[in-house]
Amino acid sequence: MKKLFFLCAILFCTTALFSQSLTNEQQQIYEKIKGLIQKRTDAALKNDHVGYQEVQDTGSVIVRYGKKHPKNEFHKLIQDKQVSWESITIDQTEPHFYDDNKICIILGKATIKMTKPSKVDKNIHFTDVFVNKDGHWKSIYFSNTEAKN
Repeated sequence: MKKLFFLCAILFCTTALFSQSLTNEQQQIYEKIKGLIQKRTDAALKNDHVGYQEVQDTGSVIVRYGKKHPKNEFHKLIQDKQVSWESITIDQTEPHFYDDNKICIILGKATIKMTKPSKVDKNIHFTDVFVNKDGHWKSIYFSNTEAKN
């Protein structure tokens, strides 16, 4: 796990130094993925586990604040209404493409306010890995950490 975070940090720093301009194809994919991120955000706010699963692959890895959730556990928390968000605001996203545009890693910032399981009001950094599976984009990995001011 530490290696993955280290690789993401290197990727982030390298990209900051050598700004990647997007091709037309990448820009179209990025717009589609931004739409999927918004769809997943809207589904989370409504506790719509079906809408959430349309974007987040059920076998995906979700890491929240350093805690890895077993596959499907987070979907079940949403389905059972054990987590609840007041608001989720995506403040910034930055795409990085690999493997002939079949993999897209999104590095982003967001502001979240949760009411369940406890009251939370945080700024976060997140990493979202999307893969094109049979012509459909799915998030297979999501991780967030609290942003330090």
